Amino acid sequence: MASLRDIRQKIKSVTTTQQITNAMRMMSTAKLSRAVEAVNKAKPYINKLLSLARHIKTVVPNLKHPAFEKREINKTSTIIIGGERGLCGGFNQELHNYVQKRIKKLDISKQKFYVIGQKPIRFLQSLNIPIEKEFETLNINELKPKLIELSNELFEEFKAQKTDRVNIISTSYTSSVNRPIVTIQLLPLPENSNLFSEAEQTPDAEEKRKNITSQDFDFFPSPEEIFDNILPRYMYNSLLKAVLESVAAEQCSRMIAMTSATDRANEKLESLRLELNRSRQAQITQEINEVVAGSQT
Repeated sequence: MASLRDIRQKIKSVTTTQQITNAMRMMSTAKLSRAVEAVNKAKPYINKLLSLARHIKTVVPNLKHPAFEKREINKTSTIIIGGERGLCGGFNQELHNYVQKRIKKLDISKQKFYVIGQKPIRFLQSLNIPIEKEFETLNINELKPKLIELSNELFEEFKAQKTDRVNIISTSYTSSVNRPIVTIQLLPLPENSNLFSEAEQTPDAEEKRKNITSQDFDFFPSPEEIFDNILPRYMYNSLLKAVLESVAAEQCSRMIAMTSATDRANEKLESLRLELNRSRQAQITQEINEVVAGSQT
């Protein structure tokens, strides 16, 4: 049985760890709340951009634009969005395993990687996979101008046929229990993509779209020029939303992991305190026995 001093030292160590994990849990909870609020604020604007793009495509069925072209996929540009730090359960490892499986399916020479987040950057570097551009920070204020630049760059490369597909791999955030890893195709716009927001999927909205389609519209500038202005914004806001959701998922994973660690520390403290009481009782019993034995001699 461990000495009282050793048990007290363990209790002190576990208590310190518990205070750290509890503090991290509260910080993650606060950050998660702000991240979810940011995601909810970004969704309406993105949905409006997508519905505007779909509206133009609907009323101009013969519209020819690179975003709708079917072409042979010779080069793929993939944006990987991951975590900034650890202590968040399996958040980073699950994303890394997913990315590794995706990479193995395609010829590495036909892929270009743009990576956001320290953890996926270090992971790809460990596999000796070349990274076209990397962004370590997940601070939205610092990242926004870089995302705008990246969106414009990828859109121009797609138009110039230097890349044939643009994907995002990230962890989506729907709720605290639903954080799937997803691959989102930005370009070309997938035919089966839902470009309407939930409010625009009602029967009344569908009837309005049919009425609009039967009408003639004049565009100034041309639909192609409008698309050239809409799509970089759509790409930027989709990237921004993916980053915000990834941050929310990371904070949610960290909150759950730290809550579990705090609970486990509580269980360990209860066990150590019980062990301490037993050791003290055993020591007291031994001392009483020694006193009794001494009085009988």
